[in-house]
Amino acid sequence: MSALLFTAAEVAQARTDATLAMPDSCAIQRATRTKDSAGGSTTATAIVATVPCRLRPAGGGDERTIADALQWVVAYTVSLPWGTDLRPTDTLLIAGRTFQIGGVLRGGAYSKDYRAVCKEVG
Repeated sequence: MSALLFTAAEVAQARTDATLAMPDSCAIQRATRTKDSAGGSTTATAIVATVPCRLRPAGGGDERTIADALQWVVAYTVSLPWGTDLRPTDTLLIAGRTFQIGGVLRGGAYSKDYRAVCKEVG
């Protein structure tokens, strides 16, 4: 049987410290569908949470042709507090900028935060 590398209290403290070091604020926007009386549905978006975050470029970028024009697409990593209710379909609003999530990295038992890989839209 192997010993734990860190105690639960040490992991909790590391998560608290990581959250306190996040300099930005992120509003998590989620779309929800509701059925209407005509048998269809309507989609509405709402801010479901506002949490601290850290926004940083994930590396280089990628040239893509979008609407017959060459555009530069840069990936970003957004770190959010561990345990944040975050879904790949959510949109992140940070400092007047909008980010579409490409994937959510939740890590393992010793992770300090959740990370979303995003691209800026709009």
